Amino acid sequence: MRPTFLLVLVAAICSGQTAQPVSLTNADFASSIPVMAMGSGETLYVAYRSFNRMKRSDHLEVAAYDAKTRKEVQRRTIAVPSVHGPRVADGLYLSNDGKMLAYAETHEPGFVLLISTKDLSEIRRSEHLPFASEDRHRLFSGFDAKDSLAFASNRPGGIRFIRIDTGTLKVVSEANTGGPHQPDVGVGSIVWVPSERVTWIATSPDVWKQYTEDGQATGQELRHRGTTNGVLALGNNEVLTFFGRWADGEVVTYKDHRTEELKLQCSPHLYGTSNDPAYAGAICTTSPDREPERGGDKILSSEFLLLQLSGPSIIWRQEMSFINVAEGHGLDMWFQRGNPLIYRSGDQVRIVAPGKSPELNFYEVALSK
Repeated sequence: MRPTFLLVLVAAICSGQTAQPVSLTNADFASSIPVMAMGSGETLYVAYRSFNRMKRSDHLEVAAYDAKTRKEVQRRTIAVPSVHGPRVADGLYLSNDGKMLAYAETHEPGFVLLISTKDLSEIRRSEHLPFASEDRHRLFSGFDAKDSLAFASNRPGGIRFIRIDTGTLKVVSEANTGGPHQPDVGVGSIVWVPSERVTWIATSPDVWKQYTEDGQATGQELRHRGTTNGVLALGNNEVLTFFGRWADGEVVTYKDHRTEELKLQCSPHLYGTSNDPAYAGAICTTSPDREPERGGDKILSSEFLLLQLSGPSIIWRQEMSFINVAEGHGLDMWFQRGNPLIYRSGDQVRIVAPGKSPELNFYEVALSK
């Protein structure tokens, strides 16, 4: 990064404030990371598993907070399938009418749980998700435009897209891309926009192509050389991508055959999405810290970047711990990152992020006028 560019970048960064953190009752971030959703009136919904001393869990904690005062307003403990050791969650999503939350774990013992936002009571559940052993990189994307639950998985014969009715929790539609699918090596995650029925697939290490759910190429194609650290599809033929390793990184935006790049002296990874498509989060690291007594490298420090996608540019940065959890082995390994919840509120962008302790940190970033 050139010094002149760095000076301009620093001058453009907005100011931010940190609010008092909220401790999460019975949380253990080494075993379960909370998933979050924002409702009307800035009601923050949080869900996470609680564990006993033997690292066993059979309960899900669901709580609602007033995001402005950070006061807990409701809490419910719900019995869920028992697990031992770390557990990866696949998301907590709010329905389009704001009346229902959906929480899912897509690998065995998988289940989906529908929860009322009125009192956090259970509406219904299914412990029989439509997946088989060949379904890799299982994805839960919440509610689609018609409030069906949207699931996807990767198979050698193509990516499956499944929609489930919330009234019956039965499959109402299924599509398959046919030949195009995500390789099991490299970036294997599914990049999907259920509302537009399109997906982005890495057809080579340097090429991402957009396809319809039935496998037709749309002609949208991003070409960029480098190690891909994450891809976020934003709709309207727009994609946010992260490239690089350690001190040599880039954030690249693509929209309808045009790309823009932001050079970084760190390795960026997607770390949080926003209710406003103009913003997203990244976690950035420069090098692994040595821990010879543990026999390897481990990232001990990292920095959060709040990105404005036009440009793209950094509008705020904050030292932040990279929180993650892994479960399983080999091709059956599942990962979850502590993705912050990012949302626009008036002339501020607000960020709720898990911290090192079992707590949520609140940040407020005033936008430049």
